[in-house]
Amino acid sequence: MTVDNNDRILNEFYATLRSVHSPIVKYLNAGLNRNEIEAKIKLLNLSFPEEAYTFYKYKNGINLEMAQKEFIEIWIVPLGTIISLENAINRYSNLAGKIQGWKKSMFPIFESTGGDFYLLDCEKDSPNYGFVYYYLPTNVDFEFSISAFDSLGCFLETITACWKKGIFFYNSEGFFEYDFKNYIGVASLKNKNSEYWKIYKYL
Repeated sequence: MTVDNNDRILNEFYATLRSVHSPIVKYLNAGLNRNEIEAKIKLLNLSFPEEAYTFYKYKNGINLEMAQKEFIEIWIVPLGTIISLENAINRYSNLAGKIQGWKKSMFPIFESTGGDFYLLDCEKDSPNYGFVYYYLPTNVDFEFSISAFDSLGCFLETITACWKKGIFFYNSEGFFEYDFKNYIGVASLKNKNSEYWKIYKYL
C-alpha cells in the first residue's frame, strides 16, 4: 500500500465486509495509534512495513475470543480471519522460530484458529520484505510456507475483489465458501511476484 492508497484500500476492504454482511464486522476492535503499536512490538526486533502500522491504526483485528464464544463464521479468506495485534504477538512469541518453517522475521496477521496463518515478512533486507506468506503446515504442494501476496495491500485488495465478484461467499447456512479456480485467477493477476499461484496456474 502506498501512502496515497492506504485509506482507499482499507476503506474499500471494510466497506465490502459490511456490504456482504460479514458477521465479523460487529467484533472489530478500534484501531491503535502509532505509539501504542510501537510500544507493543518494541521487544520483537521486527521491522514492520509502514502499511502494517496503517493496518492496525485503522482497525485492530477482531475480538476473536468473543466471536468464537458466539460461534460465528470468522473466515473472510480461505483459512483466515483478522486477528488483533495482541493475539498476533502472542502467536508470534509462542511459535515463530520454534516450529518448522516459521522464521522469526515472519509476523502473523491472519489465522485460521486451526494452525494455519498468513505471515508478513518483516525482514527489511529480504527481497520479499512486506510480502504475505501462507503458513500451511499440512499442505502437500509446498513445505510449510510460501509467498502468496506481494504486499499487505495486495492481500487486502485480493480479498475485496473476491468478495465483490462472488468468488468468496457465505452459503445458506452462513459458512464461508469460495470458488478456488476463480480465486487463483484473481489472486495471480494481483500478486505476480508470489510463488503460491504458480503451483496452480494450469488449473
